[in-house]
Amino acid sequence: MPSQDKHRHRHLSAIPEFNCTFKHLPGKKNPGADALSRIEINAVKLGLDYNHFARKQQQDPEASATRTTITSLQWRDVPLNDSGTTILCDISTGRPCPWIPASLRHYLFNLVHNLSHPSLRASTRLIT
Repeated sequence: MPSQDKHRHRHLSAIPEFNCTFKHLPGKKNPGADALSRIEINAVKLGLDYNHFARKQQQDPEASATRTTITSLQWRDVPLNDSGTTILCDISTGRPCPWIPASLRHYLFNLVHNLSHPSLRASTRLIT
């Protein structure tokens, strides 16, 4: 028990070394709070329109070839929402993995890569 008392005493003696005073700063003088309180900051935008994504899948000639190719992948149309829109996905892993049309591959790669600027390998791992 004496070692715990020494430990506790050391921690309690360190507390007065910190200056913990709180001051009110009006909005313009407090940029952190000012920025976080803005509605635009609170709204998270993914940057991907799923209906547009589905249209691009339907227009891409490679998609129809993908559906009929015999592979270990299981291609199914997965419904997005109540609108009846579907996206072609591989469901062989148990988790739907969408087929990305060629016209959107570069855009989607940049969308994921620009989230935090990871390396090329990390971005590829996020997408696949």
